[in-house]
Amino acid sequence: NQSAVQFEILVGQTDRDESKSLSEGLKANEYHIKWVGDKLVVAAGSNYAAKVGAKWLLDMHIKAATSEGVYIPADLDKKGSANMNLDFEGLKAGWTFLMYPADNGVELPYQIYMPANYDKNKQYPLILQMHSAGVKNDDGSQINAGEAKFLRNLEKSKYKDDVIVISPCCPVGEKWIPAKTWKEITYDFVNTSPEPYMVATTELFASARQNLSVDESRLYVYGMSMGGFATWDLLARNPDLFAAAIPVAGSGDPSVADKLDKTAI
Repeated sequence: NQSAVQFEILVGQTDRDESKSLSEGLKANEYHIKWVGDKLVVAAGSNYAAKVGAKWLLDMHIKAATSEGVYIPADLDKKGSANMNLDFEGLKAGWTFLMYPADNGVELPYQIYMPANYDKNKQYPLILQMHSAGVKNDDGSQINAGEAKFLRNLEKSKYKDDVIVISPCCPVGEKWIPAKTWKEITYDFVNTSPEPYMVATTELFASARQNLSVDESRLYVYGMSMGGFATWDLLARNPDLFAAAIPVAGSGDPSVADKLDKTAI
């Protein structure tokens, strides 16, 4: 690889045999970078892990290119992992930006807030925040928007070490629900299938409850605009799950209203 030659880089789940051979057995958060024949392969168990591996390759080798070109060692064999915290263990206090690989193929970016001195022997209330269409993103920036100001206030309050918060991201081009407009007065959730990012969010929420010490009687959801629609969607499909909900500027399904009498809204 020291001669001036052209070579091909395969990133992620390509249809090439070289990618398939190197990606076999990798977990969702793992990547492996190695020469396979005359191709440099960045294999991974998920698209997100592939991005992390590709960034490592870019930072370590591609950006180090000289006027003579790019030098990639022939014996390069890099194994690494992306910070996805699939089991939620070892999270630091405060906010952590992570990625959740859902069963439906969606790689869901999300922010999670953990209390200081998290105690597995204590049960914590869990808040789910669903953001609006105006702050769609894939970098976790929704927690800095005006509609999430209560999260900033929470961090300074006397409850800052007594609660866990999950705030998933809906990227540009995606929706929490399949509405054509956010001006609907009501919305039919009963006869509408959930969007992939909503399915992934529901799975993430369930996984957090399974792996963290959460009080199942103190589950809460808040959403603004598109997130308000999402809040009603979650209530309609899970009528007995949440102790309280705050849907702001969203639309609900009147046909399920009688099933929500156990939730403070």
